[in-house]
Amino acid sequence: MKLFRLFSNEVSGIPAFFVQANDKIQAERIRQHLAPFLRDDIQPLAVGESVVIPTLSQALVSLAPWHGNDNSGTQSFRMDVNGLQLVTAVSDNQTQDVADFCRNFNVGLNIPESASQQSESVSQLVKLKQVDGIHFYSVWFTPVEGEDEYQLFIEARVTDMRTLAASLFSRVFRRPSDYRVDEKALCHMSLPVINIMRNKTDADDYVYELVFIFKGISLTSPVGAYNFRNVLMLCENFGVQPAFNFDTNSVPFIRRELMILKEVSVYTRCGSPDDVRSFADEKEKELIDRLMTQVQLAAELTPARHGRQFNGILVDASPSGSTTGFIFYSEPDFPQGQFVSTGEVVAWGSTFNGISYIETIDGYRFIITFYHENWMHCLREFIRVNESYFSLYRWS
Repeated sequence: MKLFRLFSNEVSGIPAFFVQANDKIQAERIRQHLAPFLRDDIQPLAVGESVVIPTLSQALVSLAPWHGNDNSGTQSFRMDVNGLQLVTAVSDNQTQDVADFCRNFNVGLNIPESASQQSESVSQLVKLKQVDGIHFYSVWFTPVEGEDEYQLFIEARVTDMRTLAASLFSRVFRRPSDYRVDEKALCHMSLPVINIMRNKTDADDYVYELVFIFKGISLTSPVGAYNFRNVLMLCENFGVQPAFNFDTNSVPFIRRELMILKEVSVYTRCGSPDDVRSFADEKEKELIDRLMTQVQLAAELTPARHGRQFNGILVDASPSGSTTGFIFYSEPDFPQGQFVSTGEVVAWGSTFNGISYIETIDGYRFIITFYHENWMHCLREFIRVNESYFSLYRWS
């Protein structure tokens, strides 16, 4: 996910904090939405640089004997992420590299029960470094009693996060007591280098390999038509562009997936600023108002962006891998009535009273209405037959 920094240019000593947004325009909208809840003496806040935080909730990093041999002085270091298995061999003198790798990803190191003393010492070093590292932590606050929570992010060590959060809400916001800190740390890391390499075998065939380089460790994984979509999602997850040592236009499966990614984005985005419509008439407004009320009463779902069950209603929707429509009740993320194209749709569902919704890879859940049923059927079938891929990205 992408975070944008909010800070004060005019008052020193104000802790910076971050908001989740898909682009700087959206971050500015969220800043304006937060403005009434800020203390008068620190306004205006400015929108600063962005940082990409990889979503690694399903990442698994492990260390095991190389080919089952405990005495070789070499171990197998493996990371399972985004449906890919990346592997390399590490020697005993790379203990520090392994620990730095895990600390930056903020993931624990899995070792077998019968692990060697060397593996045990690496695992302990990883735990020590995680406590020492700087991470992002989410802070939820309710600006108005009875209304939705908002999610902010702070940058701190685990020992300092509560003190920093208290300082933020006492110095920046009008109501300092209405907040809670989520102690689950999020990644704070430099970017990896991701290369896609093509090599020729003795039989004159081409083979493709993913090379993931980070903190002195180079992991590799085979690449083919069956998993290149996952490779591209891995790159998007880390906010980096893959480097190729060959012409991508010469490889059909790579060219196809690169073209699809241009159409089906990771981030939900607005159309042209003038591509906006209001409610067609009072009858349509009443219908959509009633729909929003019904769906809130009918659903008990994992919160989406900003802690809400639903982030808006897409009217005249076109259900597909990247669903489009005009969005309503979507503040503060999108203007009322704005035409939007969602990030990749990774799940769909319906409430017990039959109201349909979609979930997107960037964490939104939208109600969809006024759509063609055949399009929705095609989307459901596409997700169903690609279950192994889409199940990796169901954030709920």
